[in-house]
Amino acid sequence: MRLNHEGELAAHVPGAVRRKLRLADVLAYREELRARRNRFITESSAEYDDADDDVTALLAQARRKR
Repeated sequence: MRLNHEGELAAHVPGAVRRKLRLADVLAYREELRARRNRFITESSAEYDDADDDVTALLAQARRKR
């Protein structure tokens, strides 16, 4: 319902209560959502590539303190 109200997915309303979605629209939306999620993960992981070096250094330092 929310996606329909926000205009993300178009729906056909044959009566007063039910809404019908086209399968092609739902599948296209699902693919777009998956692509956005993958882009976000890729961009986020690129930002934190340098953090691996910092974490490794901190772990080595903590191990030396034991």
